[in-house]
Parts: sequence; structure tokens; C-alpha cells
Amino acid sequence: MCTLSRKLTILFLCLTVFSCKSRNFGTSYSKQSEKNSNSSSMEQAAKFWKNSPNSQLEFNLKANLSKLFDSDLDEEKEPGVVTVTTSDGSVKSIDVSVKKRGNTSLKQCKFKKLNIIFKSSTEGTPFEGINSLQLGTHCDLLGPADNLRLGDERVVAREYIAYAIADLLGVPANKARRAKISYIDEGNKFTTTQQALLVEDHDDAAARLGGRRLDSHDDKALLLTLNRSKLLGSDAALQHWFELLVANSYFTLSDLTGTCSFLSGGFYNTKVYQKPDGSFGTFVYDFDVAWPVRETKDNRDAIMQGLAGMTTDALAPGKNSLVRYVSLCAQYARMRHLRTEREAALSLIRSKKGEIFELIKSIAMDEEGRSNWLS
Repeated sequence: MCTLSRKLTILFLCLTVFSCKSRNFGTSYSKQSEKNSNSSSMEQAAKFWKNSPNSQLEFNLKANLSKLFDSDLDEEKEPGVVTVTTSDGSVKSIDVSVKKRGNTSLKQCKFKKLNIIFKSSTEGTPFEGINSLQLGTHCDLLGPADNLRLGDERVVAREYIAYAIADLLGVPANKARRAKISYIDEGNKFTTTQQALLVEDHDDAAARLGGRRLDSHDDKALLLTLNRSKLLGSDAALQHWFELLVANSYFTLSDLTGTCSFLSGGFYNTKVYQKPDGSFGTFVYDFDVAWPVRETKDNRDAIMQGLAGMTTDALAPGKNSLVRYVSLCAQYARMRHLRTEREAALSLIRSKKGEIFELIKSIAMDEEGRSNWLS
């Protein structure tokens, strides 16, 4: 069985081997983009996301989180307060609204992922220019049956690396930065301080990329028409190879993904945006169940069994399941993208290999996680 310390090298090798009309935006565009229309606000937001990989933004979040977590309603919101130190050293409280987010994590984690919407002024605080944030949390697994996910704060630095690699490669993706949050439950069930991941709001990401995000409800009919032909010429090829590089099978890019995902069709952990000229682009997010992020000595065998189930008839029977998975998916990705786009994506990834390794080495994290990423 291949050791963890060789996994990323294997991914690079596999990538190398397999390398031989317009819609009127109307009012919906204005509504989704108006919070980003102010150039000053976007400049402030850009400063927020430009930070040291090892810096952690520290703040308090107080809300009735236990009530929110216990609720069966995914869209339920709770009022709360964020307390943070300002640039002049004073402490400021900001009114916020908090809601749960996520898919599988809602069923597997006691401490859910969150969305924070700022309801009062953030001027003079580190959050200036930011209207809302997504939070990646420490999860705290509900039970041992969910051990295919990492359930403690180690997940934060591990997942941050995926975002950092995406940024290094220029892969369209949400921005992310690290944080340390003291959660104060108004239901008096807990107070805890944990590492967390701050992730860019989807509408903000779409606006930064020059378009408007397509909504899964309001734009459902349009999303259903999107397929390989409409995504060719976009950044889909680079995103596809990036997802393969970070060994993430929990994503879909319409009909481009094929059997290389536990899911089929549609856009999972992928958002679609439409540009003013009517063309489409996609951006990716949520890498908390990519293999280097979630793999530990305790769940390694179970993860490999899952991979084996996806690659029963794949190449090189008897070899490590990860090698077979990457081989199969590299073949599939090779067939689904234009040659010029595929070769451009692979050439870029190979040219950045050294920088990726140095990035991983520079980030403070648990050594088992670093070994996963350096493999």
C-alpha cells in the first residue's frame, strides 16, 4: 500500500501521464450585485482576504447557537453579536445574523458550518467591506460512523491549504483566511474557542470574478441547460484538474465530472456565474472532505475502501486505490476537455509544483496533515 508521504507526488505523476445566448441580467443581477457595486467596498474586501497564511483573525461570536444547531429548519436564523478589536485598539460589537450552512456536514457534525451576515456597521474593524461570511468550523463529529470526515480543528489548516493552492494556481474559487473564534452560546450550553476558516460569500466571489451568481432556485431552469458545451472555454478544465490534484471527489461540474465523484450531475461544491456577455463561469469551494484534509490513521482504511468501490474496474488492479482513482479520473478529465485547455491547465500545475510544496511546508498545521499534503 502506498504511504501517505508519496500521495501528492503520485497525483502530479498521474496528471503528467495523462497529459501525453446572452441572457438579460435585469433586476436580479442588480440585486445580487448591488452590495459589491461600491469600488471602495470591494477594495476593502480585497484587503481583508490578503493576509499571511499563518495569521488568525481573532473575534468573539455570541448567539443562541445551541438553538440553531438543534433546529430542523436549515434556513432558521438567530441574531447575534460579533466582538472584535479595531485598528485603533478599541473593541467594537457588530450585530449579525447567523444561520447554518452545509450539506453532509449538517448530518455529521455537532458544530455546524455557519453563515454570518453583518447587520450593523463594520467601519474601522477588520471586517470593513465585508457584508457576509461563510464559516468552516471544527465540526465535532456526531459519532464514530461519521469518521470519513475529520472532526476537530485540525481540519481548518488542512482545508486552508486547498484554498491557498487554488489561489496560487489562479483557479476560480472563493477566497479564504484563518481565524480563531470564541463561541459564546446564549443558550448557556457551551463556550468554546476554536480555529475556524472564513470563506468568501458566494455573491461576492461572483462579483469579484465579473458576473452574477446563478441561484439554485431562481435560475434553476437555466442551470439545468448548462453542460459541457457551454462550459468549454471557461475555467472548468483548470478547476477539474485542480480538484483531482487535491483528491476531492465531493464536487461536480455538470456532465464533466462523470464517475469521479460520489455525486452525479449538477453543480456540487461548485457555483456558476454569468458574465455580462452571457457566457458562464464556475468557481469552487468547500474542500473539507478532500482526502489530504480528512485522512487520519484512524479512518485511512475506510477511505481506501470507498475509493476502491469507485474504481472496481479501473486501471492497474491490485495497486493502491488512490492511484487507481486518480488514473481513472485523469483519463475521464482528459476526454472531457478540449486539448488546448487541458494542456494549458496541466502545464500550469506542473510549473507550480515547487511553489505548492513550499506553500504546504510554510503553513502551521498538524504534522500528519502536512504529510498528507506533501505525499
